[in-house]
Amino acid sequence: MQDYTIVLRNEKTNKYNTIAWLFILFNIAASIWIAIAKKDTGTTGFPYILLPTFLVLFLHYRHLKSGSKKNSFNFSFLLLAFPWIFLKLFWVAAIVFLVSILHGIAIRTLAVHTDSDKIIYPSFPKRTIQWNELNNIILKDGLLTIDFKNNTIIQQLIEKTEHPVNEKEFNDFCSKQLQPESSTI
Repeated sequence: MQDYTIVLRNEKTNKYNTIAWLFILFNIAASIWIAIAKKDTGTTGFPYILLPTFLVLFLHYRHLKSGSKKNSFNFSFLLLAFPWIFLKLFWVAAIVFLVSILHGIAIRTLAVHTDSDKIIYPSFPKRTIQWNELNNIILKDGLLTIDFKNNTIIQQLIEKTEHPVNEKEFNDFCSKQLQPESSTI
């Protein structure tokens, strides 16, 4: 059974990461400000508030020095929820967790999986496309085009990977799947 996986380019990852950094910095500033303003935390509460802050900054500094392309924001969001929990502002901690989940969804690897039965497209939630719903699917010059019978077209650039998909093999496979089954009389 032949199948192909094509990784699509997620061009908004840098924008989402910039927004995540702004969210992290705002969170740090807000948790420190509220800890100072809130009288019942006292001086003993500051380690619970400042420790996650310094851990987040240290982890991102180490992440940047390593040159890793993998993202470490999810753990940072988890650390940023602890001061809010300590300050008994559980609804803010819930918002931090929600933003963490949404950020993870937004920057995930977008991969189109094709096999002889169906195509799985990486929307949210994942969309299963049957071959009989399509007019054509073509990979050419780094651009994946999916043409539906209902006059909808999806076009996306693909990511350059170590093991690129052979365009001719992929297009031949897809055209074979799109051919109607010959019926016997």
